[in-house]
Amino acid sequence: MPNPVSNPTPTSSLSDVLLKALSVQTRDEHELMNFETDEDLEAEENALVPPADESMHTDAATDIERDNVLLNSSTIRTMAQGVNVQTSAGYRRQVIILPHLVDWSSPRVSCSLGRNFNDFLITQGLVKPGEDAYTLNPPETMPEWICAWIMHSCDTVQIDGTQRPATEIRLSFSNAQKMRAAASWNFGQINDQGNVRWQKNDVTQKWGGNPSVSRLVSQYMVSLKRRKVHAGETACSARAITPAMLETIYHYNNADGRTTVQPFGSTNLGRWEGARARLLCFTAYLLAFTCLLRVDEVIQIRAHEIRKDPDSNAIILTLPFRKTHQGGDVPPFYLYPLPEQDAHLCPVRAYCRWLVVSGIREGPLFPKIGAGDQLMTDKNVSMSSAEFLEMFRNHLIDVDIDPYPYGTHSFRRGGCQYLHRYRRWSIVEILKYLISYNDSPRTRRQDFFNPNRVLHLKCMYCGRSCNCT
Repeated sequence: MPNPVSNPTPTSSLSDVLLKALSVQTRDEHELMNFETDEDLEAEENALVPPADESMHTDAATDIERDNVLLNSSTIRTMAQGVNVQTSAGYRRQVIILPHLVDWSSPRVSCSLGRNFNDFLITQGLVKPGEDAYTLNPPETMPEWICAWIMHSCDTVQIDGTQRPATEIRLSFSNAQKMRAAASWNFGQINDQGNVRWQKNDVTQKWGGNPSVSRLVSQYMVSLKRRKVHAGETACSARAITPAMLETIYHYNNADGRTTVQPFGSTNLGRWEGARARLLCFTAYLLAFTCLLRVDEVIQIRAHEIRKDPDSNAIILTLPFRKTHQGGDVPPFYLYPLPEQDAHLCPVRAYCRWLVVSGIREGPLFPKIGAGDQLMTDKNVSMSSAEFLEMFRNHLIDVDIDPYPYGTHSFRRGGCQYLHRYRRWSIVEILKYLISYNDSPRTRRQDFFNPNRVLHLKCMYCGRSCNCT
């Protein structure tokens, strides 16, 4: 094994450092540790898809057939990744660009980017300059290198075994999970290791499989999570948005002519928004809040996916696919107008108002917004989740709400709480609505929000006859 280049850390001590890191919190918990490690290994295996060309390795194929396959191999690999383009790019960025820790001794406190997994291995003298760790035959110590890469950025212990200064910022456990997932995906797809567990061949005495799907890496991740929790570094989930917050935003939008469309080039526009931007965002807020949609699902809605119900005054939203329904077959959402006192929660009113202002009849319902509050409908491209999040946080700042605890998941979480606390839906009813099916003989799916549905019989136990019984 080559000697280190820039870090005078003996390579032979890396195993000792990892062993010490694994044993800090687990000396008397071996059985529980083994159970959690096995669960982590199984989850990592199930999270990966087999190699893209697994079905190509057939001895019966003729030379012509093999040539035809090879001609399209890059396309086949791309289409068989098992993840969408954004996730694939994120995994590659996670490995290609690793944020370095903040140097608090510098007068300009800033993060330097550009340290990737290969650069880390090159810096430690484990890979020669110009080599790619994912195209090599992984050595026996590759799981240790993955652990060291994660430890370098996320752990309290440095790779030389010393404690990291308290003044240094460490990445969260969520970042560690992303780094591990990126390594698993890249070894599985780029190097065709798939989801095969890292193990030693009894015949050849060589190690093979996906080095990130190894017992050492899983054991280290379990130990790292425990140290993070014991140190008080718990994950901070996105805070749920409430009906009161939506009401505040609603009244702020409708005050002082903020939803009145200004002519192009007007100097009356605010810091970030115009009337179109405000109405677009608020319509997306209510659809995500009411239908419990993810933000990526909302901003990709197209105009033809919402139509008027011919049998009532409801609108019907039919999504072509969702995260949990990648193959389609998503039952529609029936949305009815709410009473006047709930106008700030009515997606039908917001949708109709947005149609009048935008004039959109085809293409993305929530397109990008250009300069001067102009809709970029000619590009036929929806706004990105990053643009949506920025506008949402600007909205919160306008109404004097700290935007830091809120994210794109705030609407989905807030919608669940709203249905349970305010509309008195049971947990079972929310789950049926959330996963887009309903097998209840008492309530049809189109009647979930129907204010005119027939009341149920009087309950013999509580005496109530309302729908929430």
